Amino acid sequence: MSEEDEPFGRAKWRQMASLCALAFFLAAELEPRQGWAEATAVKLDIAAQDLGSAMEAFAKQTKAQILFPSQIVNGLRTNGISGIYTPAAALRQLLNGTGLTIIPNGENNFILTAETSGKQSLPASSSTSNIEQAEDVVVTARRREEKAQDVPIPMTVLGGDALTATDTVRIEDIAQRLPSTNVTVSNPRQSSIAIRGIGNNPANDGLQPSVGVFLDGVYLGRPGMAVFDLTDLDQLEVLRGPQGTLFGKNTTAGALNITTKKPSFTAGGSVETTFGNIGDREVKASITGPLDDNQAVRLSVYDTSRDGLLHSVATGKDYDDRARYGARGQWLANIRDNLTLRFIAEYNNEGDRQGVSAPYKEINGAGVWAQNARYQADAAALGLNSRTLYQGHSIYGTDVYINDQQYMKVVQSGISLLTDYDLGNGFSLASITGFRNWNFYPLNDSDGSTLSLQPEAGGINHDKQFSQELRVSTPTGGPIDYTAGLYYFRQQERVHIFNVYGSYLTLLEDFLGSYNYATGIFTPATPATASSYLNKTVTTDSRLGTNSAAAFGQANWHLTDQLTLTGGLRNTYENNNISLWRNLGNTAAATAGNPNYQSVNYSKVDNNLSGTLALTYKLNDNISPYMSFSHGAKAGAMNSQPATGNPLTPTSIIVRPEKINDAELGFKSRLLNRRLTFNTNAFYNLVQDYQASGTVIDPATGRNTQTLLNTGWVQSKGVEIDSAYALGKGLTVRFNSSYNQVTYRSFRNGSCAAEYKTSAAYCDLTGRPVAGAPKWISALDTRYERSVADGWIGYIEAQYNYKSSFFGPWVQDDSAFSKVKGVGLTNLWIGTKLLNDQLDIALWVRNIFDKRYVLFTNGGTNGAYTAYPGDPIAVGMTTRVTF
Repeated sequence: MSEEDEPFGRAKWRQMASLCALAFFLAAELEPRQGWAEATAVKLDIAAQDLGSAMEAFAKQTKAQILFPSQIVNGLRTNGISGIYTPAAALRQLLNGTGLTIIPNGENNFILTAETSGKQSLPASSSTSNIEQAEDVVVTARRREEKAQDVPIPMTVLGGDALTATDTVRIEDIAQRLPSTNVTVSNPRQSSIAIRGIGNNPANDGLQPSVGVFLDGVYLGRPGMAVFDLTDLDQLEVLRGPQGTLFGKNTTAGALNITTKKPSFTAGGSVETTFGNIGDREVKASITGPLDDNQAVRLSVYDTSRDGLLHSVATGKDYDDRARYGARGQWLANIRDNLTLRFIAEYNNEGDRQGVSAPYKEINGAGVWAQNARYQADAAALGLNSRTLYQGHSIYGTDVYINDQQYMKVVQSGISLLTDYDLGNGFSLASITGFRNWNFYPLNDSDGSTLSLQPEAGGINHDKQFSQELRVSTPTGGPIDYTAGLYYFRQQERVHIFNVYGSYLTLLEDFLGSYNYATGIFTPATPATASSYLNKTVTTDSRLGTNSAAAFGQANWHLTDQLTLTGGLRNTYENNNISLWRNLGNTAAATAGNPNYQSVNYSKVDNNLSGTLALTYKLNDNISPYMSFSHGAKAGAMNSQPATGNPLTPTSIIVRPEKINDAELGFKSRLLNRRLTFNTNAFYNLVQDYQASGTVIDPATGRNTQTLLNTGWVQSKGVEIDSAYALGKGLTVRFNSSYNQVTYRSFRNGSCAAEYKTSAAYCDLTGRPVAGAPKWISALDTRYERSVADGWIGYIEAQYNYKSSFFGPWVQDDSAFSKVKGVGLTNLWIGTKLLNDQLDIALWVRNIFDKRYVLFTNGGTNGAYTAYPGDPIAVGMTTRVTF
């Protein structure tokens, strides 16, 4: 194994081992036993306010008795809490920075005091208490509130406050802190989320994601719907493996379950500003409070922007900038004691110059090399400057050569209604209704050169979706409990793909020419063919529809107090259809049989059965091994982007369903007096008919073609670790890592790497690594807080994120030139909290060692490769005011 493929390198592994050993050694001395603090977690909603009122609210919501002299809380405030906590975690959070402590005085009876000598007091804590103690982390992964350690599913939970503290709001940044998770974003339409190497399928409108994203319970039909600033979050849960027997849409690789903060019945809010180099400018704010005793509202807004990293030598403009703004409004109402409604409306807008990647390689002797040689000669004869050659550029370069417009805009909106109805006797009914609109408008300089060969191209997408989920849950505590439900999902897309061709006939002959990889001969298109494209636009319009309905259920049979058998089934009916037509030059259909004038209508119905079976055994209150087997499936896809010039056939349009078998063996544990959470699991996934984008050579023309296809069988196997260590005295450490081998077990119709001279349409990639799947993904996060004086806390947080090498996800060819090298990035925050946490000021540095790296590569059989650069060192300051 090479140094770059190791998760930290040998030296850094030794440093990591030393740190972990030191943390384990010190743990027993740094924090007293929890004792009474291990009580059952309860749901709390206490706003930022004076400490006396907060203690009264705590007592009311927990049915506890808090005794304290009024003078010791005078002038003190607390940030408040919202979520599910044990009494210990809640009190630590409320008293953080006040200098006060709690003494237990019998069951559910406490004394608030400023004296700690000789008393059993609350352990020192930081604002990340939900990460410090596993018993405080409550999830809804199985659509009922449970402790994360009780759920036999490989999962990682990130608290919203912890993400806010490090301004981690983009989905691609969040993924850096998650094992087995890889996110690729060129622009919102060309984005993908993969778990365990499964799901790297960007930029095809007819393809459903392998990883489902759920925002406040509503399934997002496209990965790009999650590409906005995820602010004001309550929690993010990442579930690995097939999902669908408990909720929402079925997925094959996993799910991201994102929940935002709910309205509070106590007034409060926050305002946050961030300024940094690279033109980083961010403003975020939220406010919440009651309308009356039964209604509360919450409003969250954000406006963020950043300068671009890529520079055009032709226009002098910068590209890859970012400019986003949005708002989310919520209304929460307790209609009766047994009925709660939560209405959410949101809007997100992005307009910037994304979608550009920097050229770095052009293989000598490949098609684009021969093509560019003709460009040079023909452009010179026309008196034009042709900057198109990639040869000799660094993969870390930031120069591009586009000379025409480059811009994209995304407008997204959505409304949802979440209804919770208490049926009595422990039974509950939940309803989730969601509407979403997602609109993408691109304008791309598609030829990537200073020549206007294809000055405009792109795919406009208008996506509407509706979903309805009904779910009933039984009471817990008996020998059997279960959840059952119905789900309906409807999605309609209108896609308009356009390619505008230039005005130079000779250059169009070169642009539309073909290259024979076996002989190395480049042949320009004929003048007649080129003239048919001269100043013309080829359009491909499609209407895609999805209608999905499912019934699902999952039950837990508690065979003994220690042994639980879990089983679930889901039956999904899905109809996918497409109406597709294309036209050259916006004229009526001309020559019969010409593939540039063609229309087709296809429909496909799938009926898939998914299931899961798990066995969990509680050795004791702290250790729970489990094993499970799951089968998942997602429906077939419709290829909305068939290659220009090729006939439209069922083979080129319809893609078979993707199915997966998943086996898990792991355990969840809380050790060292429950200060250490250590969860690990081994997994084996076997995917049939994996859906992916690939590039092949058309034997008739020699031109490369990107298409949607089934790769055959994919195998994914590995080990995952998720751990958190609360050393006490304000020091917490979180470490997660995954080792994952993802290979094509059978893929005989793969793309041919450009370095191999061949005229074959396909190459056999059986046994080769799957594109976009790094073997190692690891993250280490350490935070230390210390009280400096009354109402004044200092803190420091450091993160190290590592991802090993992988092949570029855009083309399934495993070309050596598309390989992305592994990189480890270090981020640092140093800050202070003043006025009892009401003012938080942090200085931060991301990529502190200024590592040069790329996020992903793009290339194909024509021999040209481009890269999307990662951020250089970034320095800035964030100020957060809470009230």
